[in-house]
Amino acid sequence: MRTLWVLALTFLVAAVPAAEVRTAIAPLHADDSSRSQSIAQHTTRTLEMILNQLDGYRLVRVAGADDDTAARTIAENDFLVYGRVQEEAAATVISLAVFSRAEQEVTSSFERRIESVFELFDAAEEAAIELMEALSGEVIRFGELALRNTGRPGSYEVLVDGRPLPQDQSRILTGEREIAIRQDRMLTSVTLHEQTVTVREGETISISFELPLLTPDERRVLLGIEEEITANWDDPAAADRVISLFERLEFLLADVSYSTDLAAQRDRYQELRSRFDQDRRARAATAPPEEPEAPEADTEPNRRTRIGAGLGVSVPIEIEEPDQPYNREYKSFTLRGRLTFDVFRFLGFQTDLVLGRNELDFIAEEIESRIYTYYSLELATLLRPQVRLWAVELFLNLGPAVAIGPVEWLAEETLPVETEDGLVFGFGLMAGPGVSVNFSERSALEMGLMIAGMITSNPEVDILRTEFYIGVSRRM
Repeated sequence: MRTLWVLALTFLVAAVPAAEVRTAIAPLHADDSSRSQSIAQHTTRTLEMILNQLDGYRLVRVAGADDDTAARTIAENDFLVYGRVQEEAAATVISLAVFSRAEQEVTSSFERRIESVFELFDAAEEAAIELMEALSGEVIRFGELALRNTGRPGSYEVLVDGRPLPQDQSRILTGEREIAIRQDRMLTSVTLHEQTVTVREGETISISFELPLLTPDERRVLLGIEEEITANWDDPAAADRVISLFERLEFLLADVSYSTDLAAQRDRYQELRSRFDQDRRARAATAPPEEPEAPEADTEPNRRTRIGAGLGVSVPIEIEEPDQPYNREYKSFTLRGRLTFDVFRFLGFQTDLVLGRNELDFIAEEIESRIYTYYSLELATLLRPQVRLWAVELFLNLGPAVAIGPVEWLAEETLPVETEDGLVFGFGLMAGPGVSVNFSERSALEMGLMIAGMITSNPEVDILRTEFYIGVSRRM
């Protein structure tokens, strides 16, 4: 009977491409007996060891499975191996099964009853071997692998035909095998030894290899970093670079499990870093104080104040007189003094003192005559929002203004103006944009437009002008 299901299982496996046979192994279930649990673990490890070394098979580890869950647990794998170990009377019973995804059923099952405690582990291993022989159609026998490291102590990985061999295993399947010794080292993963061996049943294959303290590439990198540290040790300007190099060494030598003797080299670099920090502090303590850098002109407390002066001329404004054979024209000239204080980078306060010569002229055909001249002294307190763009500053002036000054009437008797010379008072607003261009570190050329509107004590002398001005300013 066993021969029939072995042949059937072998035929089924042969129908699947060898490179694609994905075989899942679920940990064997066990009852509460410690002996059953040990046998279950040992049998599971034996199944995994064999399958991991079989050509054409891929080991997939999955969670536990039983008869009720096998169809779900197998997922995309071709076969699922699962089982159970339990105590029954005076015997230990090992049950193994193979579930096929193609058939959607258990295609083979195996059970062994072991009564002798001394034969327990050997019998469990024989059961695993017999099941895997049925699955693969191959005769499964083992040899031993003896490894000898003649170099520096360190961790390494053994590959058999490109597959990792667990550290607690030394048995390998018989036949021609490719053995490789690999390490994950400082810079990359390195294969240090490769050898093809022929393993025979019961034979021990000895392989010697040497783990280096450093590979040539690792030695070159460490020496390069150390030479750069030495070259820049006494240069204060390169202190940050030296610190970054020490941090690079610390990163490279954080894990030296692949060559434990490198721990001494790591300690030496740490001592070297401590010496560098001490030397750096000593140089800083004895170095002359550095000259403070001059801050920007507009951020110094004694550079926030600016004074300036300028000349202005207004755009003539013609006032039509619908019921008269003449019109009026208003124009003015100004001399402007200015005091500015920057409260913040983007805001200042400004006081303007303006001497104005304001004229109102009579204009008729081929006749032009002066009506009055108003000499005003004006004081304006202005907000100054401002934006600095390199050497150019854009600003806006806005605020109240007052005026006082004498008015001189020059009108002829033919004009309907009845007033007398005297002082005139006024109040109103000034507003307008401007631009300031630095032509030296502290001096600037300023120009802009200022609109002034004031109501005076004499309605005939009200001020309404649009003035263009140009001047200079200097930070104090």
